[in-house]
Amino acid sequence: MIFRATVARWKKRLSTALLYLILAVIASFGVFPFIWLLSASFKDQQELYMLRPSLIPHHPILDNYQYVLGGLHGGGRAGGGSQLLLLYKNSIVVTLSCVALTVLITSLAGYAFARLRFKGRDLVFSAFIVMMFLPSAGTLMAQYELMRNLHLRNSLLGLILLYTAGGAGGGIPLFLMRQVFLGIPTELEDAAKIDGASDLRICFQ
Repeated sequence: MIFRATVARWKKRLSTALLYLILAVIASFGVFPFIWLLSASFKDQQELYMLRPSLIPHHPILDNYQYVLGGLHGGGRAGGGSQLLLLYKNSIVVTLSCVALTVLITSLAGYAFARLRFKGRDLVFSAFIVMMFLPSAGTLMAQYELMRNLHLRNSLLGLILLYTAGGAGGGIPLFLMRQVFLGIPTELEDAAKIDGASDLRICFQ
């Protein structure tokens, strides 16, 4: 009995160790790009593009950090930190605008598809779902022509409109919002309508 218990204990330990080893190998595929990025930050351009790259820099330098941090403090080589701050600002503006517009549009559309009754509702919703399976690369030329005709190329507004159209019109956010409204008991909405609430107020409250 003692021998069997010992064997079972060792089998459990070995299986646990093997599981952790497999998880560590899988995790390394996700961690390695960040390690490589950190290593590349200490290399100059010549060493970075060597035919036989090395994970450990042969001649570590701090020029890349001086380029970025020097610009942030108004010194160093021109354009580093100021350009980085501009990129961060643009990313924040585009991201917050797209998220806000996508939530607003999909909330209204999701409530309409979940609660309102109108002709062709299911057909229109199915069309949005089908758009999930369309490759985005197939519409790149049309998007470019649209932005050119609207004079929105190289502008934040153009990016916001494109990303919002891809998010709100892509089908997935709309489907999720519709499912959220379908999960809310209709009794709550009936009680709100008795109190005089409109569909728009019910949607947002």
